[in-house]
Amino acid sequence: MNLNENNYINNFIFDGNLDKFEKVYDELNIKYIRVLEKMRKKVIRIIFLGWVLFLAWGIFSIWISNSKISVALGAMVGVLYYFYYDKHESKYIDFYKREFISNFLKLLNGNLTYLRTRNEITEIIDEYKGSKFNKMLDAFEANDFVEGYIENDIFVKMCGLHVSFGAGKNKHNLRINSVFSFAYLNKYLKTQIKISTKHKLEKNVIKIDNEEFEKIYQVSSKNEEEAIRILREEIIKYLIEFYDENNINFEIILKSNRLYIRFFRDGMFEPKIHTTSINKEAILKDFRMMNFVINLSDKLQLLC
Repeated sequence: MNLNENNYINNFIFDGNLDKFEKVYDELNIKYIRVLEKMRKKVIRIIFLGWVLFLAWGIFSIWISNSKISVALGAMVGVLYYFYYDKHESKYIDFYKREFISNFLKLLNGNLTYLRTRNEITEIIDEYKGSKFNKMLDAFEANDFVEGYIENDIFVKMCGLHVSFGAGKNKHNLRINSVFSFAYLNKYLKTQIKISTKHKLEKNVIKIDNEEFEKIYQVSSKNEEEAIRILREEIIKYLIEFYDENNINFEIILKSNRLYIRFFRDGMFEPKIHTTSINKEAILKDFRMMNFVINLSDKLQLLC
């Protein structure tokens, strides 16, 4: 079985074109845009209120000439304002993801499930540690889970992930915001293969006989023969096309029976506040990212 004989596996979400995406987008946009815009505009008004309060506090501080009273009043109003703003912003974001995004995903691909939050993230932490993207870790925050089985019984999971390390007294804290995904493959790799759009000082860097690919990606592995066997023309072409179309920096690690990918993006499916709440271009980019994980998993399943 080869890729040319199985073109039906491509674009699980988009069914080979954007027609279904456009249809679902139009349907849900009509259904939710009015209530989302009402909620977004309320958040905007609250932001404006914050600036008014800040200006009023500044004038009051000059007029009263008493720093203790001024600071106390400012702190009290600031705390009350923060909780008021956070309540309405969270309500807006939650509705957007729980109603609009969840239904969007369900209509595009019934095999995938979207969850806004999850209390138990042990699996995500274990898989991220197993990927070895970072050797030292101190803290995790995960949300926006997408998971499900696709063709050939491949299980895929994605989430927004915030990883911190170096935290503590007299230490530099580094926070990495990303979209992390992993897939269970039915094939077992003898070695680890790393593919990255960020060219770093890596050991065991492998030269790929494709000039366009080499400009974008860096491949490293202790087993050059297996890496070359997996990175066939179909995979190389697909990786080039995805980067050229989306210009997203990311890293891939293939090891054992896992495909790990982390995209360097600050979460996924985030609603806008200062522009229209339902941003078609941003939504499409997030779904293309998800589509990439699904398609690449299946392509590798056939080639490994």
